[in-house]
Amino acid sequence: MDFFDVVNNRFSYRGVFKEQPVLYDDKIKILQCATKAPSGCNLETTYFVAITNKEILNAISEIVPAVFTKTAPMIIAVLTENIITKCDVAFELEDYAAAVENLLLAVTACGYASVWLDGVIKPEQRQQKLRKLLNVKDNMVLRALLPVGVPAEAYPRKQKKSFEDRVSFID
Repeated sequence: MDFFDVVNNRFSYRGVFKEQPVLYDDKIKILQCATKAPSGCNLETTYFVAITNKEILNAISEIVPAVFTKTAPMIIAVLTENIITKCDVAFELEDYAAAVENLLLAVTACGYASVWLDGVIKPEQRQQKLRKLLNVKDNMVLRALLPVGVPAEAYPRKQKKSFEDRVSFID
């Protein structure tokens, strides 16, 4: 699949995954793409934990109950570290967003699907449970979970606004 096909085929999958593991070589490719994302001042503040352990996956699905967390053969946790630059700014949010987009595109390129879960893990009670389960260090923030797998069903894709509605040119 060429780059533009990958971008056009990426979508948020919220359905059931097949009982098929994510291949080791694909895991490496996906996570390498995530680490290649741009990073403010090249501080590389984003970290990834690829979870395939069944007990941990089951525990995550109890904290964040959904068909896609219950059936995902792999969930990637995305963590950030807040590092302040010499200019007194931090880029952890920008770094994490760029890394997740690379990750989602790589997931698509490898023939899998995913969904970017951040809002559902923001409530403090869920955050605390997930941080404890994943042994997240105090200096890190758990930003997102991405369930990854092969879709078991056709899933409706949401209609995007038209190009003309979102893009203008100043020549």
